[in-house]
Amino acid sequence: MINHEHSTTHAFCETIAASITHIRILGPKGRMPGGGADTTALCGALVLWDTGLAFSSERVATWRPWPYRLCSQCKTEFTREQT
Repeated sequence: MINHEHSTTHAFCETIAASITHIRILGPKGRMPGGGADTTALCGALVLWDTGLAFSSERVATWRPWPYRLCSQCKTEFTREQT
């Protein structure tokens, strides 16, 4: 079952390539699933939209590399934020 509750602080997001999932801190506009993301990813990548996947620290910790990879830099930065 997909959890549709979304974080109010972070989102999983994608670049135009949409093959690697990134993490961004939500800006003033909040989640932007249709495009127009107003912050960059934690790794510095320019992202375009947020995915429909609900964000949680547990999901970051247990991410499986299929069908999309999670950016290792974003994961490292997020983990550092949490300590």
